[in-house]
Amino acid sequence: MRESEARYRSLFEDSGDAIYINTKEGKFIDVNQSALDLLGYTREEMIGMDVRNIYVNPDDRSVFQQEMEQKGSVRDYEVKFRKKDGTQMDCLLTSSTWQGNGGRILGYQGIIRDITKQKQLEARVRQTQKMEAIGTLAGGIASLCLLQVTRRWHFMMPLSQVRYGPG
Repeated sequence: MRESEARYRSLFEDSGDAIYINTKEGKFIDVNQSALDLLGYTREEMIGMDVRNIYVNPDDRSVFQQEMEQKGSVRDYEVKFRKKDGTQMDCLLTSSTWQGNGGRILGYQGIIRDITKQKQLEARVRQTQKMEAIGTLAGGIASLCLLQVTRRWHFMMPLSQVRYGPG
């Protein structure tokens, strides 16, 4: 039993992903080092902290909790968290319920992934695509204007030859 517990503790602590366990009421019971690094808190600061403190919009916690109670788990649930220094980050939560005797939900456990850089990259790609579309549209409009000027010039050309003679 102790060997099994030691293996799971090692997996928990050594994971590159931020892992948390909190009560149904929203108090952190345990977090791994990756979670501490991600959020910028010490273990002492986080244990017992209300999870709503890291939500940019604390009401998002209620929505998350409803999803968890209805489905028992969530995968890639998108939310905005706030680090200790105030920096906001886009995160994905993959979580499951933690149950006691009789199936009563005692809390939640899961993984937090910071997807801020991915979201910023996606926004840049969308902006680049918009600019390319605008460039294509502007090029098309310029070509159309040039075509109209050329047609007018060709239309007026015979008139100028009659009036002034060729050359």
